[in-house]
Amino acid sequence: MKLILSVFFSVVLCSILHSQEKPTQKVEKMNLSDAFTLLEKERKLHIAFDPIACKNYLVFKWDSQQSNASILDNLLRATPFRFKPQEKNHYLIYSDPIKLQELSLSQSSLTSIECSGIIIDHTTGEFLPGAIVIVMPESFAIVSDQKGNFSLQHKTSYPNPWIEIRYLGYQTQVIHSFKDKKNFQIKLVQNYSQLPDVEIQAIRPQLNLNKVKTFPSHLNFTPAIQLSKNAFNDPLRSLQQLPGINATEDKNVGLQIRGSNVEENLILLNGLMLFSVDHFYGVFSNINPYIVSEINVYKSYFPSTFGGRSSSVINILSPAANQEFHGGIDINMITANAYAYIPLGKRINVLGAFRTTTFDLGENSTFNQIVRNKKNNDLRNRELNFDLTAINPDYSFHDYYLKGDYKISRSITASASYFKSFDKILTKYASSFNGNQNGRYADTSSWNSRGYIAGLKGSYSNNLNFELSYSRSEYEFNYMNNSGVRDLNTAYLENSQVLNSAFNNNIKFLNKINGVNSTIEAGIEFNQFRSNVKMNFNSFAIVSEDKVGNEISPFIHAQFKLSEYFKYSPGFRLIFFNQKSTPDFSPRLSLEYNSKKGFTSTLNAGRYFQYLRQGRYEDRFGREFYLWTQADKNAVPVLSSNQFELINQYKFNNSIIKTELYFKSLQGLFENLIFVDTGRSVNPKKIFREVINGRGRSYGLDLSFEQIYKYYSFNIIYSYNKSENSFPEINNEQYYQKPYVRSHQFKFIQQVKFNKFTFSCIAVYGSPLPYYDVIILTKSTSINRNPNLDIKELDDYFRIDSDLRYNIPIKKSRLEISCSILNILDRENAKFIQTLFRLADAKPGNPQIQTIGAEVNNLRRTINFGIGYHF
Repeated sequence: MKLILSVFFSVVLCSILHSQEKPTQKVEKMNLSDAFTLLEKERKLHIAFDPIACKNYLVFKWDSQQSNASILDNLLRATPFRFKPQEKNHYLIYSDPIKLQELSLSQSSLTSIECSGIIIDHTTGEFLPGAIVIVMPESFAIVSDQKGNFSLQHKTSYPNPWIEIRYLGYQTQVIHSFKDKKNFQIKLVQNYSQLPDVEIQAIRPQLNLNKVKTFPSHLNFTPAIQLSKNAFNDPLRSLQQLPGINATEDKNVGLQIRGSNVEENLILLNGLMLFSVDHFYGVFSNINPYIVSEINVYKSYFPSTFGGRSSSVINILSPAANQEFHGGIDINMITANAYAYIPLGKRINVLGAFRTTTFDLGENSTFNQIVRNKKNNDLRNRELNFDLTAINPDYSFHDYYLKGDYKISRSITASASYFKSFDKILTKYASSFNGNQNGRYADTSSWNSRGYIAGLKGSYSNNLNFELSYSRSEYEFNYMNNSGVRDLNTAYLENSQVLNSAFNNNIKFLNKINGVNSTIEAGIEFNQFRSNVKMNFNSFAIVSEDKVGNEISPFIHAQFKLSEYFKYSPGFRLIFFNQKSTPDFSPRLSLEYNSKKGFTSTLNAGRYFQYLRQGRYEDRFGREFYLWTQADKNAVPVLSSNQFELINQYKFNNSIIKTELYFKSLQGLFENLIFVDTGRSVNPKKIFREVINGRGRSYGLDLSFEQIYKYYSFNIIYSYNKSENSFPEINNEQYYQKPYVRSHQFKFIQQVKFNKFTFSCIAVYGSPLPYYDVIILTKSTSINRNPNLDIKELDDYFRIDSDLRYNIPIKKSRLEISCSILNILDRENAKFIQTLFRLADAKPGNPQIQTIGAEVNNLRRTINFGIGYHF
């Protein structure tokens, strides 16, 4: 361990020293790269620029009496670069790098270009300030002003130049016929794509859009663009449109990424860890779309600044403080939503959002009467081949979010936020069958997720920033079931209860150093976990546990730009967990090659550890409960994973082709098997719990192709995943297919934008879903169990959703009318096999058990109308 740490720190130190450039001595004439370095030192600025490209241009020394903006404007006057202010004393120098080396003006044969115009949003008509107008192929660029206006005057040696108009979150527009034209009106169409490693600020187009920051290889997109392709503008449902993320799960919105369980993903909302993200059967999440400005997705690799999970990280951010009052109201047949951004003076900004059910979404609600959800034989008996009455639960939920920012000084900002989400379901069932049997069934479920976070962000100097935060996340789940069946004069009664609660106290301190060619983040994180699980069946206590765990983790992560083409990012966490006697070493490494001609290749590797776990409990009804627990020294092990991924991406014109190969191995899997045999008495004959530990592996391929036209764009995505588990107690430790993971998925996402209309259509196909019938698994508890033989499959999955929106600009506000149809073809995609009752055969001496079960469908055809006003 000491040798590894010594080598790591030596490499990091050498890289830091190698990446820093000494400022050039003051001279009257110097190259642009040295000028920026000297200006940073003199004015205490931070300037983001490409030093290799800037060295090709000579500039003169500036007048020390000028402002920062005037100096930068004069330095860049004779170059193809422009600057854009970012945060305080931070500036971005930008240019199109594709043909930067082709800049070779010949003064003997120059052609004059003069044109002007205005750049606006194609849908809303809003001005687009900061849009970049580039003369190609030599990469000379200008920027539109605050009202979207631009004026281009330039001389070029190229005989057939063209201009490209670019703006963050919009499709690039190419114009070939532009010379000497005045009063252009250029309308840009919104789009999303993976962004380069830069920082950019822009105004929000329709939803909120703020600063975008990327690390190597991870996917970042602006929800304002991507959410428009989702029927409910839901942030997490939008992620399911990405390669490698399961889009065939309707019963919850928890993200299954490359075969991983939901628990293996860390979901953060402005630094606050979320235990639960579900609303209304997972039709959408409890993350209000109007509080989101940025989502960072790390699928099989994430920096060492994040910890505590073994698969992926979803980092959701809200907009930074601003001095503009805006908000909106959105009402549809399912939810009512209101949000507002409120500046209170020059130092305080408040963000508030509240959402609730428009109606009670149960059996008697308007929602169910209109769309027939859970109607028409949604429950089909597979064993006995007759229909049961549909179960239509009463359902309600609400969530709210409040965030405040206070600017203490120019360099320090304090912030605090609070989040709460609550769901409740009440299900009742009564029926008769076989002429002489009557059954009743009732259960209630509720889950409550809440938390708060408070912190400070600031800077020691221009190149050294810090973050300090404290957060507390809480989760409560309560399930109660009361069911029974009467056969002639004998009654079979079953009562069960499941209680689960968890909380997490987190303290995190992070320091960030920004160099010319490097970024280093180092800090320490403390977590205190507590989990409580109780499961009762009639008078039997199946599970009763209360655990407390503490974790402390110092970490460091760096990013170095070795040259114009290569970057590498090493990092590690050293984790001390009180349930282990030795610390865990978690290294990360990313290598990136960028050809500057549209091709990017990234190789990532990392080892991850997870101490807060979820146990999967399957009851006799065939339903699953995912309950939070913790690693301990007894039954529940620490989960660890080794992950590797290779990502290749090629951009050309308006197309993007991407391939992603990955492999991950896991140690510390565990399964809870709970067996109940009711027999022919009020109380069960036999009930016991078995916990088994094992390992797993997962590998696959994600392919995607994106094409963008002026009014139409589409994505085609194919994902292959092979996931397997192995337990010593099952089939002599041979690997077998992991349940609830589809091997093949195909997604086709398309969107049309024309004038004020936006139409989106999403089609998803998934291969048959393997599952284990709880009846089969209870037949034996020995190592002779062979899941590969006992496994069953639900039918393949196919669903088409559509969404139509019409935006009406009203001065600085807009009115939006929408209509969405989920599952247009009304396909009966099965959710799970539910066993309502199990009865022993009435004939004496016959051990056969009669099963009355049902196949429960996912969301059926659902129509939703909505109207929103945003100002």
